[in-house]
Amino acid sequence: MYCFCEGPRKGGRKERLDEGSHQVETSFTELHKRYDQMRQLMVAVWQRGKSLTQHNQELQAKILEHSTKFQEIEAESHKLKRAHQNDVRKLQLVVRNQELIISNQKNHLSQKEGEVRELSAIRDVLLQM
Repeated sequence: MYCFCEGPRKGGRKERLDEGSHQVETSFTELHKRYDQMRQLMVAVWQRGKSLTQHNQELQAKILEHSTKFQEIEAESHKLKRAHQNDVRKLQLVVRNQELIISNQKNHLSQKEGEVRELSAIRDVLLQM
């Protein structure tokens, strides 16, 4: 390189070769540092990806487990709901039967009261004679 402030260089070629060699070494060293940084970054990204994949698999397994449990609970819930509905129907039948029995008893009681009134009327007539 030529600089106007210093005038022509002395020794020129060797210094230029030394300076060029030094620049090449510096550039190579910086390039190697950047390569090491990129390699470390890639290793970190790969490890993070592996960790995320493992975590994802664990979450998938938990989701499957919870889904299975949910289905079991849902089936049990439907089973209990049907049993409850059957119990309600049975109790409704019992109530209807009891209401019929009560209605029959009331009718029977009304008949008996009518008979008692008739018999009382007959007795009163007989007593007046």
